[in-house]
Formats: sequence, C-alpha cells, structure tokens
Amino acid sequence: MSVSFHVAICDGDLKGFEVYDHENEQGHMFPDYKEAVKGWHELGADSTNWSLSPCYNIPSDYSVSMCNGNAADVVEALGYPREDYCSGEAEPDDLIGRCLIAIAIAPDPSLPAYEQIGQRGAQLIDVGRDAGYIREKCSQIQALAEQAKLMGRTVVWN
Repeated sequence: MSVSFHVAICDGDLKGFEVYDHENEQGHMFPDYKEAVKGWHELGADSTNWSLSPCYNIPSDYSVSMCNGNAADVVEALGYPREDYCSGEAEPDDLIGRCLIAIAIAPDPSLPAYEQIGQRGAQLIDVGRDAGYIREKCSQIQALAEQAKLMGRTVVWN
C-alpha cells in the first residue's frame, strides 16, 4: 500500500478514461466511464493484464508517493497526528510552513532493514530507509504545495 500527496483534483480536470493493456503496453482513451466500459468489453480486456483508470489534466509529476509506514512518519514530521497519514488536505501556505519546519528540525535517522516471519510462515522484508528520507520527501511536498498555490488548489493525500 502507498500514500500519495498531490494537487487537489477539480471537476474540470477529468480528461477521460484509459483502458490499458499492460502486456502489450498499449492504452486506449475513452471520453467517459460508460464508453470505457464498453471499450473494455470490445477489446476483450481482462482484469489480469488490463486496467481501467481515470486520466486528469494534471501532470503526473505533481505528486509525491511513499509507502504507508514512511507516510505516517512524514505526516507526523509535518505536525499532523500520525493516525492521519491515510488521508488529509492542507492549504498550500500552511503545508509549505510545516515542510520548512520539518526540514529544519524533524528527526530523520536511517532505519535498518529487517526480515520477519509471520505466524503462518509468511516472510516480510522491510528494506529500511536512508537518513534524510523525511527531509527529502518534505522538500518534494513543499515544491508540490508551491505548485498547488500557483494553481489555486489545496494539497491532498490519500
């Protein structure tokens, strides 16, 4: 699972729906969901190798993604309750200020990798993270908030 910080999407941002064939790396655009579902069936799509996704008129680099555990640490470093890591919304100026404070003073140690075996033998491997990760993500979120401010939008995470 992961959490992404991104510029808030508005009603006019939807440009259509893409039915994507992952096996052949080919996408097919449709103007609305109903046409995309129709196209899905006509193309012979299946849920194993195909996906259907909305597409927006917002560049994909207007987002910052991280795994859930790292998102909880970043949200906490930004001064929000740790349990709010799954979703939230912030005004750009507030978020820029929080990022500057986190970059300046938040603890940001490395976390070692580890392996854990579950009760039924499932193997979990956590790859850890380098020192400076939280500052790096906060810097990226700050840049995102600055872009959102220029667009007159908020920043959301989910």
